[in-house]
Amino acid sequence: MRFLGFPFHYFYTAVFLLVLFVGLCWIFCFQTDRIYKKLGIEERV
Repeated sequence: MRFLGFPFHYFYTAVFLLVLFVGLCWIFCFQTDRIYKKLGIEERV
């Protein structure tokens, strides 16, 4: 099975890894903000 000229599993893997990367970045930011609030650390912008 082909999608955009590539085997489907290549396309599926590429999309999944991009979604996984964005998800991991979001989780990291969420957890970091939570820990900062717990410890009373404020970010300077």
